[in-house]
Amino acid sequence: MSKNISGIYSAVSGKLGGVVHAKWKGIDYQREYVIPANPKSRGQLDQRGAMSSCVAFAKGIVAIVLNVYFNKNLSGRSAYNRFVSENIAFFKTAPIGYSNVTFGPSEIAPLNGSGLTAVGTDLILTSETVYGGDQLDSDIVLAIAYCETTNTWFSNNGQETRDGAEYIIENVNPITGQKFHCYYIAIREVNGIPTLSSAKFYATYTKS
Repeated sequence: MSKNISGIYSAVSGKLGGVVHAKWKGIDYQREYVIPANPKSRGQLDQRGAMSSCVAFAKGIVAIVLNVYFNKNLSGRSAYNRFVSENIAFFKTAPIGYSNVTFGPSEIAPLNGSGLTAVGTDLILTSETVYGGDQLDSDIVLAIAYCETTNTWFSNNGQETRDGAEYIIENVNPITGQKFHCYYIAIREVNGIPTLSSAKFYATYTKS
């Protein structure tokens, strides 16, 4: 980069020939015009594909999970950015590692699940009714289901507590061949603030 002291170029800005003229902190300067690189190596293409898939997956739960139950002060960044950062590696594999997806740090023992079925238009997630540790019957269970086929999320809206054996995600309307990835996220209010109480339990279901 060269600095302008005076002369004909002092009033020039933008690209002129192979030189770019600009001003930085009141100083006029020139630099060589360089066409930005757009590498398309196998590794970079894989990274871009993983980012695209992870972002598409995460966007559907920003409003119903990430912005509601996760405190950005824990990491100094938004829950969305933290989710993508912590999970993008699982979207680099084929098939995608949906079972490895995590929704944040677990503060108490996880909910133990036992199955996932479809009844009519609904998905039914079942869990064990006996558990120990610091889990509470009053913990709210958010059951969410992602349809891999349509890139659509469904939720029980956190209307059930951990003491139940079944958690119903209504109006899913599964169609033959559609594959769902479901997660339990237990939530506990601490001083009136919703706090993640267990990371997740994962189950998958394909409509036959």
